Amino acid sequence: MKLKYFIIRRILAGFVVVIGTSFLVFALASLIPSNPVYLWAGMGSPGRSLSPVEIERIVKMYHLDEPWYIQYYYYLGRLLRGDLGYSPIRDRPVMVDLATYLPNTIELGVFGLALAVMIGVPLGVLSATKRGLLDHLSRLSALLGISLPLFWIGLIFQIVFYYRLRWIPDPGGRVTEAILFSYPLRQITSLPMLDSLLTGNWPVFLSLLQHIFLPGLCIALYPLAVITRMTRSSMMEVLSQDYVRTARAYGLSERIVIYKLALKNALIPTTTVIGLSVGWLLTGSVVVETIFYWPGIGRYAVDSIYRYDFPALIGFIVFAAMIKVAGNLAADILYGVFDPRIRRD
Repeated sequence: MKLKYFIIRRILAGFVVVIGTSFLVFALASLIPSNPVYLWAGMGSPGRSLSPVEIERIVKMYHLDEPWYIQYYYYLGRLLRGDLGYSPIRDRPVMVDLATYLPNTIELGVFGLALAVMIGVPLGVLSATKRGLLDHLSRLSALLGISLPLFWIGLIFQIVFYYRLRWIPDPGGRVTEAILFSYPLRQITSLPMLDSLLTGNWPVFLSLLQHIFLPGLCIALYPLAVITRMTRSSMMEVLSQDYVRTARAYGLSERIVIYKLALKNALIPTTTVIGLSVGWLLTGSVVVETIFYWPGIGRYAVDSIYRYDFPALIGFIVFAAMIKVAGNLAADILYGVFDPRIRRD
């Protein structure tokens, strides 16, 4: 199968996944026994009176007087046009909120994924080639990284690194406000760390790095464990192949055999795991951003739950599904490029 047909098939499959996710989430939200119209119209605000006209406007806007599947029909029509809905609590489109908070989540996810790859791949290679104590320690670390819950790890990190060791100036937030006030950051890309690097604002960059380290390390533990285990298993399988034994018989150095020949093929399944980790970094950010008070879309989703902002919550989940599908698609494409046999599936 040609690569372009392989990509088209994966895109269509991803489209079905996103539509199915939106349907399931919308159906589950409709099962909640409550009428959010009074909350959405501001009944909970101090001194706010609710007029019948206002109630009618909210009901008509969200089709709350019709069955849930009719509401989903209208929502699906907006979704196909790229509209993730309108937040009645915040009184603005959900896409605007996601665009506001997404850069912080992107930086947190990229930082965590970079840690996972830079540590996980070398550790997996060493674990496969250097049997013994190092192998046992890496497997134990991988098991702990997969098993321990994120909320517990985040709290332990705060207790150890902030309250005990005092290595971190503040366990929550994005940056120290006093430093940002003294050294204003000029925005170029909407990514604070990248902007601080591009403008040479080193005080702000160091403050941003201090604040992102703990949540980034916390969110990196699970993909780090998976990448380590996958790299180790793939390396052990590749090192037992005939062409590796032939290369050693020709007298090639062990370094060339491992890093030039074996590692390239061993990274094919690891690439898939890295692509799948993109979605995990987004969903895992919900817990991590809440614990570390990180201003990203994960905390935005939790805040939407507290405020019964169903359109915002559904929009976040659909957007997370899109990111997950995009990560899987990128991994499948790279997999198909590296191994043409995959295209026949």
